[in-house]
Amino acid sequence: MRSLKLARWTGLLVVLVLSGCNLSLAQDVTPPPGYVPPDLPQPLTSLEGVFPAAAPDPQVGAEIYTVRCMPCHGDTGRGDGPQSTLLPVSPPAIGSPEVAAASSPAQWFAIITNGNLDNFMPPFASALSEQERWDVLAYIYSLGQTPEQVQAGEVVFAAACSDCHTAAEFATAEHTVQASNADWLAIIQDGIPQQMPAYQDELTGDELTAVVAFLRAQVFPPFSHQLAAPLDTATPEVATTDTPEVTADATETALVEESPAAPAGLRVAGQVQNETSGQPVGGAPVTLYGYDHTTQVLVLTTVTDADGGFEFAGLDDVPQRLFFVTADHMGMTYGSEFVQVTEASEPDFALEVAVYDTTTDASELRIARLHVFLEFPEPELVQVVELLVLSNASRYTVIPEVPGGSAYQVALPADASGLIFQEGALGARFIATTEGFGDTQPVLPGEGETQLLFAYQLPYERGLEFTLPLMMDVDTLLVFIPPDSVRLASDRLTDGGLQDLNGLPYQLYAGDGFAAGESLRLDLSGRHPLAAGGFQLSESNPTSLILGALGLVFTLVGLGLWWRERRGELIEEIEDDADSLLDEILELEAAYERGEMNEATFSRRRVALKARLAEIVGE
Repeated sequence: MRSLKLARWTGLLVVLVLSGCNLSLAQDVTPPPGYVPPDLPQPLTSLEGVFPAAAPDPQVGAEIYTVRCMPCHGDTGRGDGPQSTLLPVSPPAIGSPEVAAASSPAQWFAIITNGNLDNFMPPFASALSEQERWDVLAYIYSLGQTPEQVQAGEVVFAAACSDCHTAAEFATAEHTVQASNADWLAIIQDGIPQQMPAYQDELTGDELTAVVAFLRAQVFPPFSHQLAAPLDTATPEVATTDTPEVTADATETALVEESPAAPAGLRVAGQVQNETSGQPVGGAPVTLYGYDHTTQVLVLTTVTDADGGFEFAGLDDVPQRLFFVTADHMGMTYGSEFVQVTEASEPDFALEVAVYDTTTDASELRIARLHVFLEFPEPELVQVVELLVLSNASRYTVIPEVPGGSAYQVALPADASGLIFQEGALGARFIATTEGFGDTQPVLPGEGETQLLFAYQLPYERGLEFTLPLMMDVDTLLVFIPPDSVRLASDRLTDGGLQDLNGLPYQLYAGDGFAAGESLRLDLSGRHPLAAGGFQLSESNPTSLILGALGLVFTLVGLGLWWRERRGELIEEIEDDADSLLDEILELEAAYERGEMNEATFSRRRVALKARLAEIVGE
């Protein structure tokens, strides 16, 4: 059942598109490193314009896409770009019609403008003009629809819609920017009572999709990719050059030619250390990356010596250039921290890479924090959104027992249906199990290196009693429910009071110390908010709900820390300006590497600092 509804989560939606690059403060692989955007995108009201000042040009957008987006998202937007394998998460398939349909142009423009650190993407507000952002968005839309599809949609529109509508209506901001393709498809399929008939029995699925493509093309015109001329800005081919200053066995990918007049240059050196055995790793492939802002300008490769050492010398001294390295070990790729060239920096930089042996033993995995949202998007349904923050207390990277198997498993309540994920799907990253699903992605040591966001539905008729089966120990569990007509009771949770999450009220219930094998019982009672006469507050599309949950991640982190503080754990005062926070993050990293704090304290402090940084940058 589909209908247009007032979205409770409108200000929280984070569209999972255009992800690519990231700054990591731990062992993540992070092209481009060093970019420090806010963890939370700005709300949609931060758009510079609510509608393109000039018609978006997909030809111009194609050139921008090739330089800015293709390395991670691939030529056709399927998430298979040459740098995609270096990322700790797979870039979303923004060229997929299904992905394009889920989000409005305003949401896509906002994420291009403000970035999304959760999904490893920097903002492009300073790198691209407002018009250029609309142009690249036009090209992205063209990846999921063909000129032939648009032409077919025009025929359907003329036959079925032109008596009441004109195509020009859909070239306005009101109709175009705030509505997604899924919104339009729902209206055409189901109609609007007393205003517009339903066409789900009159038009085929292909015809419905085609007419939506035609409507979208009124602002974002089609683009023939087969006829597109080669772009001069395409990523140059890899070429091996002789660079005397680079150590033996190192080769360079000439993305940007180094100046022949460069001085002796900079030096990046370090060691690859196996944190499982405590021994250096000899013979490990190591790659050095250089970035100017978000543009990759340098790739060098070498192999560690017998003591795990590596060196890259004779590098150009370019102010603000960022460097980081990756190392391969036992089929996994691990990343270093980043360093940035400044006027005051020394010519020598030290970068260490920690790698780990792998294991199939998942007994050391636990859930550090489990956040559960209960929403009521449609009558007789409750939507459950779960965010798991995993902790791996071992010194091994946990991998599946067999290729294609799962590294860990998650159980679902009985009667759960409509399972969706932040990224991936059953049959791809995730596999179905008798109790729920398994995740094939390896889990690195530490807390928060793996986070999982998913959602499902349960039936609701005047009440619901269900259990959350827990397959791992859970340190802290937080349940959020809108303060509407539905009440929650559980003998394992404490009332945490009314909480404000990004301007929206939620009732919080919290508990801790859950053991693997336990089942948390939740009793819901009361009238469904959308029962007859009720006021609709939620959006019917479950994908929108799970995307909206991402916008709450760092607010939730703050609440999790608040709950621990309430239980007696002290959290130090956090700085209130961005520069101080960045300095503190770097100092925290250095202190951890010097062994001055344990991993749990380091992880909690880092998360709190990043959350506060997001708040400040967003103010």
